[in-house]
Amino acid sequence: MSIQFECPSCSQPIEVDDEYAGQTAACPYCRKVVSIPSVTTLAPRANTAARPMGPALPAETAGPSDSAPLELHLGPKLTPRQRAALSYANYGLICSALTVLIFAGTITYELVLVLRELGVDVVTASKSAPTREEISHAQEVVAKKHLWLAAGPLGAGFFAIVGLALGIASLRGRRKSNWRAIVTVVICGMTSFCWVGGMIIQIALG
Repeated sequence: MSIQFECPSCSQPIEVDDEYAGQTAACPYCRKVVSIPSVTTLAPRANTAARPMGPALPAETAGPSDSAPLELHLGPKLTPRQRAALSYANYGLICSALTVLIFAGTITYELVLVLRELGVDVVTASKSAPTREEISHAQEVVAKKHLWLAAGPLGAGFFAIVGLALGIASLRGRRKSNWRAIVTVVICGMTSFCWVGGMIIQIALG
């Protein structure tokens, strides 16, 4: 597939492979740096096109009447391993977002249930601060009434471990300018550590 668009500077039609979407390149006609859109924005008309990779024609020979393909300066092409690394980073970032959302949602909802069990108005806080014994008892009652709450940490832990594995795999394939993988490893790594540590403590305490 290819992306066809018009140079915003000289209005000449340009065509590139869709793998270069979102990158910048030099227009083969006017040599201005242009941004490549993610989808085709130009209706099919002339056969004059610009293809990525390869030597560009001299400026004096390039023009609207040229029928030969022209070349864009797009830099090195990504290897299959680098492409896979970027895909892993994107999926890992999704896992990171799901981990945070599930953990935050579960903890928030459990807190609301505990406060209701204690008889505390969440909005007005109409009751005085409860004691530790009351809080522990309320947590036990909520845990027995709402067994599904245990699925929250399990789901978040699962996505954290998967995201951590994807982030590490992405960094192994591409380390330069791979901020998605770094964010994924940091978030999922910390979450996985806390989740595994909490499980070990619970097992140790019986």
